[in-house]
Amino acid sequence: MTDTSAACDASDPRIVRSRAAVLEATVELLGEVGHSGTTIEAIAERSGVAKTTIYRHWPRRAPLLVDALYSRVEHAAFEPTGDLRADLLALVGGLARKLRDPNWSRMVATLLDAAESDPEIAELSAAFTQQRRELCRSVLDRGVQAGELRADADTDTAAQLLGGALFYKRLILRRPATDADLEVVVDLLLDGLRTR
Repeated sequence: MTDTSAACDASDPRIVRSRAAVLEATVELLGEVGHSGTTIEAIAERSGVAKTTIYRHWPRRAPLLVDALYSRVEHAAFEPTGDLRADLLALVGGLARKLRDPNWSRMVATLLDAAESDPEIAELSAAFTQQRRELCRSVLDRGVQAGELRADADTDTAAQLLGGALFYKRLILRRPATDADLEVVVDLLLDGLRTR
């Protein structure tokens, strides 16, 4: 998370309320008017929070936009079971559920577009996705260490393929992945990586 306001007193209910209102307004605006229309002025007007307060928490707009996306992600701790297939299905299942939410997928598309012209958003988005990819890669690495997957398996590319398949289906084909789709994607990947 890019939150620049970590030093603020999170126990202060006024801070908690104002931050929640700003993030909610940002999410709504990203979905309604896209990146270019989601200005600090528009966020302040929608949230009822003063611009000075917003700037105190987020000195620049880019971290606020990425934090808004992050605020809509489930943060439950992932506990691997040791069952490679089940663990991968659990990981991609969380992403698939988010991509089924039209508001969240619209926000993702908006920020992907913004990253093409805004290097700071591109950098923050890359850091955000890397954290998720690392989690998937660690599950695949355990499969390599356990001898279930080939020793030369490129687990970083494999993790990208898993996420990429879901994004392609939702953002390009405009159809969210079903649970059956997830099983097909995971099984195809594992078939290509398993030891022979």
